[in-house]
Amino acid sequence: MIDILADGRYSLACVQTALAGQPRPERRTPCFFNPQHGPSVRDVTWTPGGHGTRIVPACAQDAARVERGERLAVRQIKVGGLAAAYWESGAAAFAPYQERYFQEAMVEAGLVNPRINSPGS
Repeated sequence: MIDILADGRYSLACVQTALAGQPRPERRTPCFFNPQHGPSVRDVTWTPGGHGTRIVPACAQDAARVERGERLAVRQIKVGGLAAAYWESGAAAFAPYQERYFQEAMVEAGLVNPRINSPGS
């Protein structure tokens, strides 16, 4: 099943690169830090405070921020009236990603069973 929003963001990225005279971008997973940033352009090594180092997909701006050691503006979710990074917001924050954006990675990590947790089931 195609995720319409991710498809639209990829199409927008294709138009932007065409207007800039650049080749069409590779179709990639949305930016981990905020999927609203659009498709990621590369993977970066990121170490969130106290959570261990991991490799995540990032948009160009967030990849540059990670490499410069800057603080990132990540997608926030309200939990109990307080804003928190979406990955610290519990299972409800991950539902859209589980179904679409990061399904393959979550299956590989054993976090979901595709026969049970697949979209439309």
